[in-house]
Amino acid sequence: MRALLAQALDLDTRIVRRARRWLPHQDGSPIRLADYNLTLWRRQQGPRLRSESPQWLPLLAQLWRHLPTEGEPVANLRALLLSHGVSPAMWRLLHREGTGWIRPLRNYYTKESQRSGRAALELVLKAQKFGTRQLVPLWLLQALMNLDGNPNLPRKSYLKNPEDPIDAPMAARLGQWAADRVLSGDEQALQQLHDRCYLLLNWAAAHPRYVTSRALRQVTLTGLWRKAEQWHQQELARARQLKPWRAPFELTALQHDELELVWLGSAADILDEACAMRHCADSYVERCARGSYVLLSVRRKDTGKRLATVGLQWADGRLQLHQMTGFANALVPPPIAAVAQQAVASMKINQPEPIMHKSSKSRTYVHLTAVWGNDDAESTIKVSRRRWQQIQDGEPYCATAWSWYEGTRTRTTWSFGDGELTISQDDGFECYLTIRQLYVNEVTSAARPKK
Repeated sequence: MRALLAQALDLDTRIVRRARRWLPHQDGSPIRLADYNLTLWRRQQGPRLRSESPQWLPLLAQLWRHLPTEGEPVANLRALLLSHGVSPAMWRLLHREGTGWIRPLRNYYTKESQRSGRAALELVLKAQKFGTRQLVPLWLLQALMNLDGNPNLPRKSYLKNPEDPIDAPMAARLGQWAADRVLSGDEQALQQLHDRCYLLLNWAAAHPRYVTSRALRQVTLTGLWRKAEQWHQQELARARQLKPWRAPFELTALQHDELELVWLGSAADILDEACAMRHCADSYVERCARGSYVLLSVRRKDTGKRLATVGLQWADGRLQLHQMTGFANALVPPPIAAVAQQAVASMKINQPEPIMHKSSKSRTYVHLTAVWGNDDAESTIKVSRRRWQQIQDGEPYCATAWSWYEGTRTRTTWSFGDGELTISQDDGFECYLTIRQLYVNEVTSAARPKK
């Protein structure tokens, strides 16, 4: 019947097939006449646009369905973008630089968002946040996208309400630094920014109250890098103090000549993986410690090079594949993905360890209290007597606790080393004390009754 209708209406079968490919839902449903007419119009406009405005073709290909068929396509596209918050300066920048950069980033979005045009509009708005002096480098925009998702687990949307501080002042400051280096032709400085942007964005995500336009205007890239590096080293030191957890499975059944899977069995292992692969594996530390999530690293046997990170979660009493991601959240090549799937299928689940009842004996702890700011702010941690002796001997130790200032609670990090203490807070505040300035109080816990 459809073939007879197409013949009676003298429809071009090539246009019909192309219209079906461009439908939002390719479920075999018949196309509408409006879809046929829109596809025909696109084909008629194509040759002229390719010769006069080729820089707009990648964006037009995503937004045809939102443009009226009357009038000039590029003018209609401009009106559409301006109505969605794109500035005239951004329009002029795209006219000069083109829109081909949106193609590799569309994989961050679901197929539905790609077909509806949401992905293209959001990517233009995301790029605009980095400024309009120069088009943001693709690697920098990709680093920002990696904070919230990756092509292996595409999302419908990345716009936030209310706006994330990283999406506004931090992106603008990074875009300004990148533009300065591009316009000056300083390739070495631009490469340094490329190497450091992952750590800078992670630091900003962990310190949202410090990421303001005013604060970022008063800091240089070198100064911000030092602060981010210090925070990263503190996080690593704290992670190395945590004990590794027990593997809930065995990977002995996996046999491969070139690749191996390494279980990430501690917080330090996961932080090293996240830093080396430039993705957000460190956000899964608490879930891995609880045993509800498992992370594996796919590496080459001969060089130890990391190729992919595999995430597993429990379902029906077994570990099942949740996600796989490559360097900087890139898509994992099919051969490596096949090895990971084979490993998951051949896993042998270990029985949980028997629950051991804690000792009923009383224990003595040491409460350490630090005060600063004219004695208006204070924070307290609890350590064992053995740990306190190690701190007095100059060994490094990190801990987190709450601090209080005029009734306000703030997350605080204690970092010991060589008899000195650094107090740092999420808002960027830091102070330095010696262990002799701490208030020390030994407390003995009550003995538990035996069951």
